Amino acid sequence: MATRLPNTFLRYGIGKNMELRLKTELSSTKDLLTNETQTGLQPLQLGTKIALAAERNGFPSVAVLLASDLPFTGSKDLRNKHWAPELRLIFENKLSGKLNLNYNLATKWNGATIDPDWMYATMLGYSVSASSKIGVEVYGNVRRATSPNHFAGLNYSYFLGNNSKLDASTSKSLVEKDGWFAAAGFSFLIK
Repeated sequence: MATRLPNTFLRYGIGKNMELRLKTELSSTKDLLTNETQTGLQPLQLGTKIALAAERNGFPSVAVLLASDLPFTGSKDLRNKHWAPELRLIFENKLSGKLNLNYNLATKWNGATIDPDWMYATMLGYSVSASSKIGVEVYGNVRRATSPNHFAGLNYSYFLGNNSKLDASTSKSLVEKDGWFAAAGFSFLIK
């Protein structure tokens, strides 16, 4: 059983179309057979997100996310054997003033093997009000020589003003009986 404790995700904008990203998180994993717990920092993830095209005439906005876990960072027992790059294509269509469709395709290496995971996600989001948004999401991943895993989830965002928001989400595996998680977060903008 794995628990992700508070993480830090910093984004720094460079112009209108690009941001630099840095992420780290504290995790705790309990082996259910031995009852041993391992706690430590996951490897740092460094990356960038670049807007490639704005939405126009029914065609979606397009962005690319390039990132990698750095194998020489994190707690010694949690370090990756290899670089763990990620490539994600991100698309968005605004269906109306309150409704939008987000979808993406990605490949990500886990740092332990040289075989990538292939991932997809799609989310239908609805603006309940100027300060409140909800979303329904379906996503999943496929790894060579394993069965695919698919999830369905709900998320909620509440904006506390122009510079901060609260988030809550939950997801359930559509394949594994006990595969579910919940998350909560707080984000703020520093100008």
